Order: sequence, then structure tokens, then C-alpha cells
Amino acid sequence: MTLFPNSLVWFSLLMSWAGNLGITSALLLGLRNGEIAPPPIANPDAPQAAERPTPETPVILIVIDTLRADHLGTYGYPLDTSPIIDEFAAHATVFENNSTQVNVTHSSLTSILTGLYARTHRRYTPISTVAELRGVKEFLVLPELFSNLNYHTLGIVSHPAWLTNGSSPIQRGWSGFSLIDESANSGRRRRLANGRHTNERAFGLLSNYAEHHRGDPLFLWAHYFDPHTDLKSLGYNAPPETRNLFLKHHLAQFGLGAFEARLRPLDPLRREGWIPKNTEGEERDQLRLANGRSLYDAKIRSCDGHVGKMFERLREMDLFDRALIIVMADHGENMEAESSMRGKIMFTHRRLFQGVTRTPLIVKLPGQTTGKRVASITQNIDVFPTILEALGLPIPPQAEGKSLLPLWEDPSIAIHKSVYIESSDHTERAVETKAVKYIEPGNGLAPLAFRLDEDPGEMENVALTLDPEWAAGAHKALLKFAPNPKLHIRFEPESEPYRLTFEVALTDAEFKDFEGSANAITSEDGRRISWSGVVESAAVEFAFQRSHGKTATHWNISRDDIDRVGSRVFVGSRKLWNSGAFPVYSATDGQAPEDPRLRLTFEPSEDLFTAAVQLADPSRLDLILHAARPTHLFELEIQTQSGFDSEQVERGRSQRFRAKSSSSAAVAARIKPTGTELRALCRINGAWPDPRSVALNGHAVNSDGVHFVFPPPPMRELHNALQSYDHSAAPVPGRITVWESGFAAETEIDTSEMDEDTIEGLRALGYVK
Repeated sequence: MTLFPNSLVWFSLLMSWAGNLGITSALLLGLRNGEIAPPPIANPDAPQAAERPTPETPVILIVIDTLRADHLGTYGYPLDTSPIIDEFAAHATVFENNSTQVNVTHSSLTSILTGLYARTHRRYTPISTVAELRGVKEFLVLPELFSNLNYHTLGIVSHPAWLTNGSSPIQRGWSGFSLIDESANSGRRRRLANGRHTNERAFGLLSNYAEHHRGDPLFLWAHYFDPHTDLKSLGYNAPPETRNLFLKHHLAQFGLGAFEARLRPLDPLRREGWIPKNTEGEERDQLRLANGRSLYDAKIRSCDGHVGKMFERLREMDLFDRALIIVMADHGENMEAESSMRGKIMFTHRRLFQGVTRTPLIVKLPGQTTGKRVASITQNIDVFPTILEALGLPIPPQAEGKSLLPLWEDPSIAIHKSVYIESSDHTERAVETKAVKYIEPGNGLAPLAFRLDEDPGEMENVALTLDPEWAAGAHKALLKFAPNPKLHIRFEPESEPYRLTFEVALTDAEFKDFEGSANAITSEDGRRISWSGVVESAAVEFAFQRSHGKTATHWNISRDDIDRVGSRVFVGSRKLWNSGAFPVYSATDGQAPEDPRLRLTFEPSEDLFTAAVQLADPSRLDLILHAARPTHLFELEIQTQSGFDSEQVERGRSQRFRAKSSSSAAVAARIKPTGTELRALCRINGAWPDPRSVALNGHAVNSDGVHFVFPPPPMRELHNALQSYDHSAAPVPGRITVWESGFAAETEIDTSEMDEDTIEGLRALGYVK
């Protein structure tokens, strides 16, 4: 067997830092080949490949959303949730210790189809939406590779909130691609997010393949959405034939068998309303947990049946025995009760405990009939190189996973000494060996560690008993995956040279790296960089890093030969006016506009903020108030309010008001505590008003240049704008572009361009508040 080397080892703990710790050998730290080394793995049952695939072998990739491994019979679950998959596994190879890379769907699926860690492909949003990031290097995805080999490629996705999005890499390269009907409202799409509808769409594509493309080899990706809990009126639920199969068992686990007769007749969507009305305290919490677990298992059983129908269809088409078939999951789901260590996370896929990170991976080679089991640790990004090497194809240099094929010949070896996992919000990270899982939760919380070989349920935190040198190695390994964003600003040339001045300043951090003109001036405290110069025939670009991202970034840009320079400024691909950046208005001595479109007043002595907006009917108004410093939480006591609708949203240091149509609108608010610095972002029909139509404390505002702020932490709308710079686009003369490479501290879904129905669907799924 020819083994294609992995082009990028996922992190590197070099002897240099080991030497700094006074260690003469990396093995003393438990490190080898750049990964944290577990104890040697031994397995006497070395599986042998059944039939080596060829470059025309059919490939079937089945991904079951939110399926944790330990709720399948083949992984030791005592309930009969998965008879079809268990039977399939009995004649395939089961990888017993497989991990996802990230805890949300779109990011994980992108890793599966590219072989890349999320920190590389940077698609961190939970779903594929119009807010998809564009300003990143593109990578090949499996359907593109197979299309280049004349495969007929079919993709079926069953996430109810996914929309057609050409910028998402996993929507590229398909001969046929199917999403749930986008013309249906969000409620109907959620009801269609089941295995039956997945198969209906898949079988239609397969029929077309059989009729028109049978001579081409097939790559089929089927994404099933079923295994989700039904506790928040999500609109999809376990069908009647499975919904009560496991209710008695889970109620008995808590001594709540008396409730079975009352819950059994209720539709799952009604149970969540019945439980809090009829129980309280610990009994209520336990009943919710038992009910949720039973419904989760019921959905697995239902999905298992639909996977079985897919297998039947493949057999009818004479594909099943000839195909390389993989059954896996994007991530799992928390089924554990609330605890001081875990928090309240049940029925979510937050955090990085085993219920979320340990996922099934079952692979059947063509003609394989003998079941095999492999105990070595593996990860989802290994699937990409495994498929390619199994078919005798070269593995692209981009691949960060490793082929699993050596484990068929000798399962006693370890292709990974450790695997890396992260949360989609970049807060929590984990590194896992065969024996130990080490988690850094972030947000100032102490590390967690679990001896998985002795404590697979992660009940005892042993972080304080770990060898200090090993823990130090694990920490440094995770630092290799910490985000390291870099801000850029680029000034495009025009037909004639022009002079400009720009300054960027940080509120609570220092610049730690700077690339650009040697004429730039850095302040003594390291918090301010300024430059004045001429842009001639070539673009001028600056890039810099901050000591940390939890800081406001102030920008001040002006040109000597043009007013309203802000009209030339873009944040990524968006105009500054509608990017989510906050304008900073400075009052002049000039008289205020006679009829300003936006009138702002702030009386420090009374801590009273007033915004009055003149709107041309019909208009859409957004007003966001934001505490200027991370330590300044504030409370608004509304004094008067007119012209706004009823929506007032509080998110940490921000409050948002919205009005959809009015001739004028105003809000006056008293700010608590005294002295809180406040910023205001007012947009009319999605854009800042012209600075020449703004009045501040009765005066005109300066419009010679543009002064704006990126507040900390990055707001989701601003973050997506910063990441959206299209490097392939032709430069526009005179354009000024600010963007970010790497990624910022938070990534959320930008809903600013979505309709209300889509937003409501995301809210029902827990993806937006």
C-alpha cells in the first residue's frame, strides 16, 4: 500500500519550547511527531481490506446530523435504537474512538468534505446562509474532485434552515443538489426535515442517474437531519411508530414510570408544555430529561429505518455491494443533566464533552462482509483522504486529516497521537488522546481533564492531578489553534496621485505586529498608528495584529482633495455606511442643519441620551446603542419613545430598537450607571444618514473625513462584513478597504438580509436569539 503523506501536521510542538522547559526529549512530555502521545494501542483483531476500490468505485457518504456514537447499538448502547445500522456495522469496519472537529453542522460538514480543520476553512456559521464568508482562500471539496473524474455527484441536504448559497464550498461540484423546498415557510421546512423526505429527494435524483447517467461512477452524499430532540416546538418530531418505543425505559431510570400513561398519548410537541404545568422542581427537570432522551432515541430509530430504505435502493441499483459506503455524523448532542461542571446544556450541542464530540464512523469497503473494529483514535477530517487513497487517487496537499487505510492492515498502530476539537464560537478547545481528554473552556474558566479509558462519561475532572509537563504541552498544542486575526487596510490608486492621512487606535490593547510603510508612526504606548502619504500608481496596504481582540478599534481617514471620503470606504465587500461599524460624530462650531435627518443630544450632567430621526415614509430604522468599553455594562431607563415598534433587544452591552415605517421616531433614555460612555449606530433603510444631515448637541458634525469604530467584541454583522473581502474582484480606483484575515473572537449568523420567516426558523432551532 502506498501511503500519501499528510501535507500539514495539525499542530507542531517543537523541541525549542520543550528545551525552554528544560526537557531533553519530547517523549518526556508525551509528545511525538507534533501530537500528544497516548499509551500504545494494541488490538489483536487486525482487519483486512475486503476488496480494494478503484477510481470508478461508487462512493456513498451518509451523514446523520446530531448523532452521538454511544446511542447506537454497535457502540454499546443497550436500547434497540439502530438495528439497520448495527447490521451494517456487523459487516463493515467500526472506528470506536472517532471525534468531530467542531460542534456545529455547517462547519463540521465543511471539514468532512474538505479534510480541513475549521480554523483553516473558517466556515464557522452553524448553517449555510447568505452570510457565508467569502474573503478566504477556496479549497477543493469532494464533489469537485469527483466531478473532475467524471463521477456523477449527488448531494441531498436536510437541514431546514439551509438556503441556496453559491459561496458555501459544500454546495459546489454537484451534478444534482437538493435542499428542502426554499419556497416553503420555515414551519413546513422543519416538518420536512425527516428521513422520509430526504429519501424522496434522494431517490428522485438516483432515478435520474439510473436513466441518464448509469455509465458514470456515482458519488452520493445524503444528509439526514432526524436525531434532534423535540423540546422547543421545532415543528418536526418522532413519528407515531417510534415515539414511545423508549419512553418507559427512560422514565424508569428516574423512577418516574407513573407518568408514562399520561405522556404516551401526547404528541411530542405538546409534552414540553404539559410537563412544567403539572410538575415542579427536581421532578420536572428529571421528567424533561427522560422525555427528551426518549424522543432522541426515537428519532434515531426512525432515521435508522430510512437509512435502511436507502440501503435497499442501493441494492436494487446493484450499487450496495460494489460501493465504498461510509456512515458518520457531524456532531452529537448533550443528553446529560445540568451540573456545575457542564452547566445547563442538555439537548444542545454546546461545549465539548463526549456526548457532542464522539461521533460514529463506520466504513464498508466494496465486497466487505466481515466486521472489523478499530480502537485507535480517528477524526472526521480523516474521511476525505481515506476516500481518495482507497480509490487509488492522490490526496491534495490541502488535506489535514490522515488516511485510515493503514488501520485496516494493522489496527494496533496509531495514525493520530491526539486529535483537536473546537467550539464554533472559538471559546472552547480540546485535545484528546486515547487515554485523556483535555479541555480549555475559555472565558477565564479553569481547564478540565478526563481519563477516558477509566471515565468515559467524564464524571471526574482530573485536571489538577495531571502531570504538569503534560498539561503544559497540551496547553501549548491548543495555542497553535488559537485565532490570530490580522486587520488590513488598502488604498487603491487613481489616475492621479492623491494624499491621505489615516490613524488607527485601540482602546484596551496594543499593536503587537505591523506591516506597511516605514513612515508610519506608532505611539509610545503602542496603541496608535498613524500615516500620512501619497498613493501613486500602486496600492498602499497596511496590516497589523492586536494583543487581543477584546478592544475597540478606532479609524480616522481623510483625503485632502475630496470631501465625504467615507463614501470610498468599504468594510470587506460592504460599504462602510451599512457594514455594522459605528460612526463617531464630532461636533463643529458650525450651525446645525436646518432640518436634520438625525438629531443626537447627550447631556452628561443628566446622563440623558436622546436620538430623534426624521424618516421619509416608508423607511426602515435601526438604532443600536452600545457601551463603549468592555467593562461598561449599562442599563437604559426609557424616558420617552415614539415611532418605534415594540422590539427592544438587549444583548450584553447592546440594546437595539427598530421601527419599520414612520415619518419620525425618537427615543430618550437615562443611562445607568453614571458616566457610561455610549455609542449609537443609527441606520435609515440600512445605511448611515449623510453626515451633513446630522446634528450633534445642536451643532453640525465634521464631514471632512470619516471616523468610525469597530466595537468589542465583534458584532456578528460587522464580523461577517470584515470577513467578506473578495480578493479575486477587480480593484476599484480610489477605493479604501478594511478587512480581516484569520477570524475574530465571535462568529454568529448575520440575519440582516434574511426575511422574518427564515429568522424565525433559525430562532426555533436555537441558532439566533
